[in-house]
Amino acid sequence: MPTPATIDIEELLQPISEEQPTGEDLRADDSYDSVYFAMRSARDTARSAEKKVVEMEDAAGTPPEWREVAELAADALRTRTKDLAVASWYTEAALRIDGLAGLRDGLRLIHGLVERFWDGLYPEEDEDGVETKVAPVTGLSGEGSEGTLITPLKMLPITLPNTMEPLSTYHYQQAREVESIDDPAQRQAKIDSGRTSMEEMEVAVRETPPETLALLMEDAEEAIQAANDVYSIFDDTCGRDAPTTTKLRQALADVRDAMATMIRRCGIVLPTATSDEAEEAGASEAPAAGGAAVAAAGSGAPGVAVSAAAGAITNREEAFKALSKLAEFFRRTEPHSPISYTLD
Repeated sequence: MPTPATIDIEELLQPISEEQPTGEDLRADDSYDSVYFAMRSARDTARSAEKKVVEMEDAAGTPPEWREVAELAADALRTRTKDLAVASWYTEAALRIDGLAGLRDGLRLIHGLVERFWDGLYPEEDEDGVETKVAPVTGLSGEGSEGTLITPLKMLPITLPNTMEPLSTYHYQQAREVESIDDPAQRQAKIDSGRTSMEEMEVAVRETPPETLALLMEDAEEAIQAANDVYSIFDDTCGRDAPTTTKLRQALADVRDAMATMIRRCGIVLPTATSDEAEEAGASEAPAAGGAAVAAAGSGAPGVAVSAAAGAITNREEAFKALSKLAEFFRRTEPHSPISYTLD
């Protein structure tokens, strides 16, 4: 089962009041102790601290200012405003605090705000139209350059070993580059200079409890689905003016695929859901919820889903329905992959 909700989304989606469901625009208060500018200042401080850590390629704890951002944002959305900028900052903080589950819930919050409050949602449109309103969400993924969520996702630990520091997708990509070097001397020189080796990745993955790996995989799948849902609702609401989420969805797919590849490489079998959990989750229609199937889902291996439904296929019509479900699954979880088009 994935990580339980880290944000009380429904509470934050309650109208501020009957008269003003979306509350006030916090930008109107430009005083020194403005909540809006306090959030922005805490966010800027946290990002500056993180930038130094990334430049040093060091692993450090979450800057405390992110918790301040999360607390201020939650209170503002609960009591004073419905604002995409505030929700976006909350999402940035949630990723740092609660990892993939936090990102998932932040994206679900953004989806809910658009779904329920679009017309009165802040920031208000100006002479640039809808672009101004959706700009905070565009900034999460990035348009041209990478958005504010991309580097934190790359640096997010995907292993929890007990004899070394946690490793991330960033380290996995390093390990792949090192492994691709044919000359042994050059390869060793890279490792000696501090690059992560594939052997180190394997140790980190093998030392991570299978239950933790399964949880991370399920959280990754749910975060991908949440990102796809955000893309869909903005596409439905804004059309050509919808904010791009391509880089975010690709970064999430990279995280999921890195974990899946290493799990397979290390020969780890993830724990499966109990029969009661599988029945509650509708496991026959969602193969990625099963333990071993989760790892295979990241490889784009449709055989996993086929095996789940194989016993139920008795005629041509049911076979086509199964293929349709497979195509829909890969459209949701791997929108960048050609698999769904092949199955269609």
